[in-house]
Amino acid sequence: MKLRRVLLLAVAAAGVATAGLVSAQVPPTGTTGPGVLLTESATGTTAGATATFPAVVGKVNYLCGLSVAPGSATTAIVINITTTGLTNNFTWSVGAPATAAGATGSVLTVTFTPCPSASAPNTAITVVAGALGAGGAGQDVNAWGYLR
Repeated sequence: MKLRRVLLLAVAAAGVATAGLVSAQVPPTGTTGPGVLLTESATGTTAGATATFPAVVGKVNYLCGLSVAPGSATTAIVINITTTGLTNNFTWSVGAPATAAGATGSVLTVTFTPCPSASAPNTAITVVAGALGAGGAGQDVNAWGYLR
């Protein structure tokens, strides 16, 4: 009987220890894990587009990746893609060609491992694609991450 109690206590303690380890893990991209999976997207024409993870009181946003199709414009143009809200923000430049409506330049896709966090709790993270200008069409901005 004593051995049985010891074994039950050991199994219960192991379960508690394992639960603590699991909740401390960062969820990999594409899973919900111990946080809330976030996906945001936006489309743009002449003014550009912004995908935003909104600020949530007492929570921290994490950006795990982004994908931007720059779209096209009447005149070929280079647009900047920037992040805001991170401790260290990023900027990329991509070309938006002068083509027929519905076409787009080369798609920029970036994944982060580990996923960078917002600079502080209750801070929004944005992914911004610059304005295409005259005749702009087909811009698409996507971001994914999680909130914990």
